Amino acid sequence: MNRSLAPAPPGLLRVSPDELDPPSRKHATTACAICKRKKLKCQGGHPCHHCRLNALECVKDEARDMRRKGAYKRKCEALEASHDLLLRILDRLRRAEQDSDALRPLLALVRSGADLTEIHRFVDGPLRPSLTTTAMTTMIMAATVVEDSEDSMTVEGEGESLDNPDDENDLTPPPPPRRSMMGVERLSDIPLVRVPARPWTRTTTDDELVSHLVSLWLTWCQPLPALVHRHAFLQTMQTGRPGPFCSPFLVCAILTEASTLCDYEDVLGIPDDVASRGARFYDEARRRLDDEGLELTTAQGLAILSITLTAKGRHRQAWTYLSLARSIADELARRAVHDEAVQYGLTVSLSILQHRPSSPPRISRPTCKTQHGTDADTDTDSWSPYPRRTQPETTPAHLACVFDRSCDLALIASRIGSALLYADPPPSPETAEETADAICQQLQTWYATLPEGLAVVREDSLPHILQLHIQYHISIIQLFHLVKGDRIQQVHAEALSQIVALLRIHRRTWGLERISPTSLYWVCLSLADLIYRNDWSVENQENMTELCIVARACSRRWPLAGGVLRMVQVSARRRRMELSAETKALCMDFEVRVDDAADDSMDLDHPPSREDFLEAFTSGAMRLTR
Repeated sequence: MNRSLAPAPPGLLRVSPDELDPPSRKHATTACAICKRKKLKCQGGHPCHHCRLNALECVKDEARDMRRKGAYKRKCEALEASHDLLLRILDRLRRAEQDSDALRPLLALVRSGADLTEIHRFVDGPLRPSLTTTAMTTMIMAATVVEDSEDSMTVEGEGESLDNPDDENDLTPPPPPRRSMMGVERLSDIPLVRVPARPWTRTTTDDELVSHLVSLWLTWCQPLPALVHRHAFLQTMQTGRPGPFCSPFLVCAILTEASTLCDYEDVLGIPDDVASRGARFYDEARRRLDDEGLELTTAQGLAILSITLTAKGRHRQAWTYLSLARSIADELARRAVHDEAVQYGLTVSLSILQHRPSSPPRISRPTCKTQHGTDADTDTDSWSPYPRRTQPETTPAHLACVFDRSCDLALIASRIGSALLYADPPPSPETAEETADAICQQLQTWYATLPEGLAVVREDSLPHILQLHIQYHISIIQLFHLVKGDRIQQVHAEALSQIVALLRIHRRTWGLERISPTSLYWVCLSLADLIYRNDWSVENQENMTELCIVARACSRRWPLAGGVLRMVQVSARRRRMELSAETKALCMDFEVRVDDAADDSMDLDHPPSREDFLEAFTSGAMRLTR
């Protein structure tokens, strides 16, 4: 028998069955920047649960939402923009007709590896009246200098971090996403040397990464200045046991400098911040310095850190490390260590520490003599532009010859400081002229007796051979500034032109994507010399343009290069000099007001001497790095 249900008591609300079901959980398709950085599970919403509890600003990047509908829409928009860009380029080609000069900036921009956003910005508007075609071409060449590599699949692009909360309300279009640093180039990379990560560093356990960094350093930084004994260092590092030629502190210092030449995300101290390359290795090197004693590796590591920090614009810290390295090297020289390899490494350290044109020598001369190598001595050493493999592996490196001759050159150059610049008491004019003539004769003899593999500069000369010749011409400039005579201007101009020609060979043959930071130091001195001369002939303007091209390219890795370009503008304004249109174009992204660089201790208008001007210029460049 069916019985009906009793009626509900009065006062109860009627609720539909659908309303009794628990609310469905909404799936968060994109995590906010805070949760993504802390690797938390974002529950969605705006703000999300975690940001609301901790009173944090919740920022989401909708471009990272990889849902099918949103990704399809963005892809269609990108294809439409690319199609529009193609039509604009074709229209520019049609309108150019036979005027090839009008096409050179566009072709140079495409060949330089610029992304579509830069090309679109260039095609959108005509050239500004203040910039000539040559100036624009120069700016484009230096703005995005990349290696001309057949196997290069990725190019580093610089942009602001995507996690910046301040960008949420910005109505301007976001910068193009930085191209991935992980690509086919890394997957197919074969390091020149294989070394273990442990026990040398606690920052990473990746042997491949450490091998890659050491290979970069041995290729671009170690040949000159040769601060370590290459074979002794590698042999000790591969064994995994610290010794007199390799220590954890030295390895961390090397990895710090090598990281600035590396495009892997693993070397970034802060995600998406290319300026933080090598920060973690540097922090570990500072911690390990406390455990170091009075050893050869300590002096070598301090010298390497000094070079790296100088290129980063941290002058005070760099000078502290350099002074400490000088003291340790001086003490080791007084100990008169009889081990030949230790003496060899000590001589190498002195060769770089003494060759500082703007600082007095404070180190004893080496207690051993270098043995001049011949071409036959270097048959076992080869050099290739790692990680590029466009050159044969059997290219003779001439490492022994370069090392020996660089030591000799450093010892000759040190006499310029000890006998002339910083002599106490200062020599009389007659004595100074005799000393300068003797040093000049030594420099000319040094240059005339270079072996065949080093004497002739060709278009395919190796980078460290080019650097050796640059150091020679820098010494010539420094010496002739101390000698009075009619040939000073001529010798100075010839030496500067040679430096520019050597840097041009480096740019054309090996590119400027990877270059030793010591080369940037010579560029800084050369630019300061050009401004100090105050001679703006056509040749000098072309030389300044070429030097600024190198500085502009180096600014992608070394902050000091940006400070140098700013200092060029500041010093030119103070000396009331008009820069060429090409130079202005290269300095376009590094503009600075004169008031921002004001310093009572730096008088650029009427410097008492060239040395004071160089010191003011380099110090100002350090301060203007940002």
